[in-house]
Amino acid sequence: MYDYQRWILAAAGAVSVLAAQGVEAQYYLGAETGREHLSFKPEYRFVNGDPAASYHNEGAGSTTGMVGGYHWKSARDFSLDVQGRLSVSNADWEMSLAEPASFRYDLPVNVAVSLLPSFRLTEHFAVFAEGGLALGKIRERKSAVTTSQYDVEKWRPGIVAGVGVSLALDERWSLRAGYRRTWYQNHEFDTYLADGTRVETVTSRVVQSTTTIGLIREF
Repeated sequence: MYDYQRWILAAAGAVSVLAAQGVEAQYYLGAETGREHLSFKPEYRFVNGDPAASYHNEGAGSTTGMVGGYHWKSARDFSLDVQGRLSVSNADWEMSLAEPASFRYDLPVNVAVSLLPSFRLTEHFAVFAEGGLALGKIRERKSAVTTSQYDVEKWRPGIVAGVGVSLALDERWSLRAGYRRTWYQNHEFDTYLADGTRVETVTSRVVQSTTTIGLIREF
């Protein structure tokens, strides 16, 4: 679905070109918090030949994370970060039916490696973009008595893109606010009755949208 190898080669090329220019470079660490929105779009294809059924399920919650990276500052107003991130979230989607049946979908942990090119508008204020690769732990569960049930937990790769702003507080500390969106690779699984009979095949698409604010310190 995604050409990860091409993205990695392009990122490596951008970093090597900037590093070869001999610009100032610094490590940084930071923490962030914010709100997260999850979109789950499962499609059910039934073994008995019934027409396929598609749904759009959405949930929201809070997220926190740690970031760390390497920051190249050019003599002009451009700079580039190579950043790693680990985030946890309590965002989920839940629903109960009268069958009885209950559902819960969530994405509790995700990691990402990104490039963040930025442009300084003033001495203290900059705007940046983000593009990278992600890996998310996706969980989809259904409990039921008479219908299909499942409990699936998979790590899935994805593509992350975002934008944001950065405000320098002094030579070391800065505030960063941003929005990013992650599209995860589709994953597929089968569902079964309690006696083990296969009922359907599910293909699920997951999109994660996050708005954050964070504090960064350079070293």
